[in-house]
Amino acid sequence: MQNSRHSLPSRRSLRLQGYDYRNSGAYFVTICTVEKRPLFGTVRQGTVHLHEIGQIADNCWKQIERVRSGIALDEYIVMPNHIHGILLVSEADAAACTPADARDSAAGSLGTIIGQYKSIVTKRSQFTRSPPARPIWQRSYYDHIIRSAASLDKIRQYIVENPARWLDDDLYIG
Repeated sequence: MQNSRHSLPSRRSLRLQGYDYRNSGAYFVTICTVEKRPLFGTVRQGTVHLHEIGQIADNCWKQIERVRSGIALDEYIVMPNHIHGILLVSEADAAACTPADARDSAAGSLGTIIGQYKSIVTKRSQFTRSPPARPIWQRSYYDHIIRSAASLDKIRQYIVENPARWLDDDLYIG
């Protein structure tokens, strides 16, 4: 069996071709756990109850806007096996890149923000009472560029109502 990257199946990019994810705007992201394992908590009677790792995921999400200028958090929810969130990126975040960052076209991009978030949650989860034995995160994430106020409102409503619809959710594994 060949052990080269050429023998791996190619993955189709989930990103919008030609779009610069450093642009200011509103982004709806969904980040899933590997194999959609319910590492973060449970849903009972339409309410999410977070486990220790879920609390870490929640706290780290809140930290995004504290550690990155030009990022504001909007509605979000940590579900048992995924996170939905809206990130509002302003021009200030792209401007905050240092000259060294300027060589990296991904610096300040949505992908960098999500990658850093996933990394810190993973690192902090290793210090819990029951650290996960396998990776926490599914590779990549899903995003949607929000282009109108009506779309933003619809996504906010979807996020808020997600726990109540948990048993019917595409990401639910029972």
